[in-house]
Amino acid sequence: MSQVFFDELGIPEPDMNLGVGSGSHGAQTAGMLDGIEKVLLAERPDWVLIYGDTNSTLAGALAASKLSIPLAHVEAGLRSFNRAMPEEINRIIADHLSGLLLCPSETAVRNLADEGIRQGVHLVGDVMSDTLEWARRAVELTPPPATSSLGYGAGVYSLHNPPR
Repeated sequence: MSQVFFDELGIPEPDMNLGVGSGSHGAQTAGMLDGIEKVLLAERPDWVLIYGDTNSTLAGALAASKLSIPLAHVEAGLRSFNRAMPEEINRIIADHLSGLLLCPSETAVRNLADEGIRQGVHLVGDVMSDTLEWARRAVELTPPPATSSLGYGAGVYSLHNPPR
């Protein structure tokens, strides 16, 4: 499924693909942790940049932390305060392992302060809002064929995390 993102967003494919795919949270995170650790050992980066709250985020945070590679987290400090959500656990762990926390909002900065994290915290703006604005302008310039032929405008939706 990832191929559609490269095609539609016009971005280059990654240099490496771990090929982990779907699976249980544990199996997926374990596969990514193993693959990311191998890449980090081979590449020896100065920093690791993680984004969001996915299992990939968690695996990247754990791998970098265990190898003592400095870690930066984009979208740091976001909280749902619902620990039944796997993403909430990923966010908390990623933030507590990161030395550079890039926050989208003042609320995110406050959330980190409430957890005792005050060092390395920076308010940088909301990358998701920026991306939505970019996509909105792109759709206005070149409407998708399906919406154009039907005479309808375009809409943008994000549907995920159904109730459990």
